Amino acid sequence: MRGQLQPRKINSLVQGIDIAPTILDILGIEIPETFQGCSLKEIIAGRETQVHEILTLGVGVADETIAIRTKEWKLISWDDGSKNALYNLVKDPNEENNLIDLEIDWFNKLNKQLDNWLQTIPHYDLNSLLEKKKKISPRLERMLEKEGYLEKRVKSNE
Repeated sequence: MRGQLQPRKINSLVQGIDIAPTILDILGIEIPETFQGCSLKEIIAGRETQVHEILTLGVGVADETIAIRTKEWKLISWDDGSKNALYNLVKDPNEENNLIDLEIDWFNKLNKQLDNWLQTIPHYDLNSLLEKKKKISPRLERMLEKEGYLEKRVKSNE
């Protein structure tokens, strides 16, 4: 049917926050300026091939991490500065070989882009995000423990 988008597989970098703008765009509804995601309508229609060259990923559930990735590389940074991990996603899709000591240029490039991205988010405060994470409901905590996302907490007798 003419004028309708057909389902198709996209090989471009996309993220969950792109879904709402895409739906609004397809429905002809204006996308609010406050949305961080991008419409994928032109990619779905085959008129564009990518909207993101780089993706930033938020705070990890099980540990205090933040990540940035391209199609080829992924940098994971621990908030306390204890370590970083850099993976070549093309050669190592399972992220088994940390190349942080071998690919200094890629680390510096992605780390700078991650820092730049964090500066664009006025409400970004990792400490408050982590405090909120610590205040999850007991039910959610049990579910996350069961799935392996959280380590079981040992209750003290204080």
